[in-house]
Amino acid sequence: RSSTTSRPSMDSAAYAPPRNRQSILSAKALSEREPFIFADQIEESMEMLKEKLKYHVAVPSLFAIIQSRGSECHRRILKLQKQEAARTLSASRQYARSKEIKELCIEKPKDKGILLQQLPQSVAPILLDRLPIGPDYERNVDEETIPLQMCLLAKVTLGLFKKALIHSVPRASDWCIGEVTNSGKDPAAKAGQRASVRSTNAQIELRVAPVKKQHRIAVKVAEYRDEKGDGGYPYSQFVTDILRASFICTSPKDMLEAYKGLHSSGAFKLIRLKNKIAEDKAPFNMHLNALFFPRSCSSPMIVEIQMYFRRVYKLQHQQHLAYELRRASGVDQLVGK
Repeated sequence: RSSTTSRPSMDSAAYAPPRNRQSILSAKALSEREPFIFADQIEESMEMLKEKLKYHVAVPSLFAIIQSRGSECHRRILKLQKQEAARTLSASRQYARSKEIKELCIEKPKDKGILLQQLPQSVAPILLDRLPIGPDYERNVDEETIPLQMCLLAKVTLGLFKKALIHSVPRASDWCIGEVTNSGKDPAAKAGQRASVRSTNAQIELRVAPVKKQHRIAVKVAEYRDEKGDGGYPYSQFVTDILRASFICTSPKDMLEAYKGLHSSGAFKLIRLKNKIAEDKAPFNMHLNALFFPRSCSSPMIVEIQMYFRRVYKLQHQQHLAYELRRASGVDQLVGK
């Protein structure tokens, strides 16, 4: 369909919508210059729907139409995040550090068991030995009993986790812990939950997420059961993000400082790195798993630590919402999130 209006360039420095396009975003979103949804996109969708009706093709649901627009938004946000990552890496006087970040890697451990949570492995045999009453019971243990114990242990060690992170990266110690809401664009926190409050001068920001909820662990357990197949029980051992945090870094120098601080820390042992910056893949960050050694635990816990460039992280909340819409099979998967 021809149109007299043109799509906005994602390479534009301002990222502002052209004046001749009507945006359907809220006034707040417009003030924050989010160039992702425009009225002519909706008009285009309606034209496509009219064509389907004309030839008696099955009519898509309203959710399917919204989801298709959400997928387009997700694609655009990922493109913009990629540009922002490249912009940060190519900043003046950062070439050597940018190259060093791209070369970071962690050798895969010879013992793959080190990548699995220890608590489910120790608890499951005890429970199944005492009450061997069939597969339904095994599933309940894996989706309810063990996740509850994992949550309780994580809540007890959350404070120690925060302290260990600050100790490992001292320049992040200026970040205090306080209340944030979804409007603060923290993908790690829901409204009213605990996370870090932004400082005005720090180059490295630490954001610690709340403990992953029991029902979300159960969902992940079910997904791992389908993915791994027989022989992986208990599947709760694959859930490694019950304790999680993010470092938001202004420059490659700051990200290297945070990484090296964690690497040399006695509180953590880095065991896995997905270097999405080097791979040039979404979400253009460094995704770490580490063994955390709290004194209150007889065995280490696996935790998740992500590192973002600040320019990329600013778009992460929108990207995550669009991703959730894109992957949902129905409205029921989105309600209450």
